[in-house]
Amino acid sequence: MVNMLKKMSKKGLLYKYMKENKNLTNREIEVLGLVADGLSNQDIAEELHISIHTVKAHISSMYRKIETSSRVALAVSSLKLGII
Repeated sequence: MVNMLKKMSKKGLLYKYMKENKNLTNREIEVLGLVADGLSNQDIAEELHISIHTVKAHISSMYRKIETSSRVALAVSSLKLGII
């Protein structure tokens, strides 16, 4: 997943997704992909070498930006973004 995001970033596609799809940050898009892959908050924290508190903050921010309150809706959004 992270390699795919890096390739998208190099092509400028990641920026386009962020601007057109609720202004998600690079890190939020990384977290979004991992949520869609079914990882727990703890697993995401370990994968990205960040604290679980930071993961929760990113997810809360995405809930607000995407206007949802479920991980399933976040996963659906990642499909729409073409992340998974």
